[in-house]
Amino acid sequence: MQDYNVILVDPTEDEARVREISELLSETAEDLKESHGGHVPDQIVDRIVQTHYTTTHSIRHSFHESGFRFCLTDATGHVAATALVARVPDRLLVLDSDRFNVSFEPGTYAPGGLHHIFNIAVRKTVRRIGLARRLLSSLSSQYRHLFLGHGLLMRAEPPDHPIFERLGFRHLPRYDVFFPAGVDLPTGLSSPAEYNAQFACRCDPANIKTVDMMMRKLKYAVFTKDL
Repeated sequence: MQDYNVILVDPTEDEARVREISELLSETAEDLKESHGGHVPDQIVDRIVQTHYTTTHSIRHSFHESGFRFCLTDATGHVAATALVARVPDRLLVLDSDRFNVSFEPGTYAPGGLHHIFNIAVRKTVRRIGLARRLLSSLSSQYRHLFLGHGLLMRAEPPDHPIFERLGFRHLPRYDVFFPAGVDLPTGLSSPAEYNAQFACRCDPANIKTVDMMMRKLKYAVFTKDL
């Protein structure tokens, strides 16, 4: 792991890395598409994810003032992983595709004192060697002084539940987010309950939103991790 280094990037100054970050985020977003084996309709990825969250414009402008942009670089200086972390606790970098950088009352969308982490991605060619863990570890050590809060908040895609568990996050089902009724389901599924059953867990049975799990498609599972 000595060949990798975690750095703080200023998107207004580092044009080359902004392009690399955008390419990495775009590559990762493509994996969400049904046509690539993912769980999101292709048109949603193209219209929302690739438009709002992965472009060089979003990296430079949408989140620059509200988030710290971290990159893990390899021995040649190229970006191998990235993450965006809210500068202040109790603020969602993205609430939905129409609302960015939204402050919230603790206990509504998540517990208080947490910094939202977003845009976390690792290049396909170097996955499964601990780079995400290395990046997260640096937030608790090398960059801990930047954060007033006591932990991280992640609103994760449903299939990523096992990944974030392995990274030391704790799932809090009582804060899970669901789509409105009637949204598109992946091909071959007939109901939100059938979709949600693929990602059901027993992390906190007493706080699972049982009615929502039966009637509405799961959008994000909410995770926290101490800093």
